Amino acid sequence: MMTVRHTFREVKGICPVNGGIDFYEIIVEFTYDDDAWRDNFWHVETLSDFFNEITKTPISQESLSIKIA
Repeated sequence: MMTVRHTFREVKGICPVNGGIDFYEIIVEFTYDDDAWRDNFWHVETLSDFFNEITKTPISQESLSIKIA
């Protein structure tokens, strides 16, 4: 079994309430049996692009968490 953890320390978002800048630390963890991790398409670059895309418009922390889940 192998666990892979990606930590994104400063994902920047825009608060939908006051337009201020919000910073989030996002940790994504995958646990795999055997070599199944090789087939995972969620590479660090893909996750980073995903976070950048969903934070282009104002988003609450709650909505961001739901989209990531």
